[in-house]
Amino acid sequence: MDSLGDLSSSLPDTEESNPTPSTSFPTCTSPCVAPTVRQRNFVTQTHDAVLHFQILDLGRQYYVWVSAVGPKLGNLYLAIKTPADTSPAVASLLPASGAGGEGPAMAQRLALKLGRPVVCSCNMPQNAPLLQAVAERRLLQELQAMDAEGEQRQPQMQQTQQQQEEEGQQREELPSAKESERQPAAGEAVQASCG
Repeated sequence: MDSLGDLSSSLPDTEESNPTPSTSFPTCTSPCVAPTVRQRNFVTQTHDAVLHFQILDLGRQYYVWVSAVGPKLGNLYLAIKTPADTSPAVASLLPASGAGGEGPAMAQRLALKLGRPVVCSCNMPQNAPLLQAVAERRLLQELQAMDAEGEQRQPQMQQTQQQQEEEGQQREELPSAKESERQPAAGEAVQASCG
């Protein structure tokens, strides 16, 4: 601890500045990207345990958290389809995750069924295959419902994007009030009176 105190005392003092957040955000007008994140949190009661779920639809990938052992993030796996193999590749995103458990297999199956990359955290008791199957089936039901809602929202999002584009074009066509009320600079006034 003394060496840490010595290190911190030898650092130069700096003032931390807190930048003020910007109030205007750029709008995305690309038809390929929908800048939305959808989230679902729900709980399912089974005979064996209470399952807690969180799903984030990030547009091009899913984040899925399932737990029967309380609010913890014990492992995190990314599964993504590759052209080199028919089954999705899996990687551990947390160094303490290690191998094993249902997390890698569930991430692979979800990525295969959904056709998108999946980041998955599955915190289940070991040797509970029935509980894991119930959790995966419930996840797929919710993900399919989210996809159905997303397809219904797609025409609405396209209409909103078209309205934003039209409003942007109208703003570009109208001269701003500052330009029309601009006072001539001193040099401009002298040139106008001399010429």
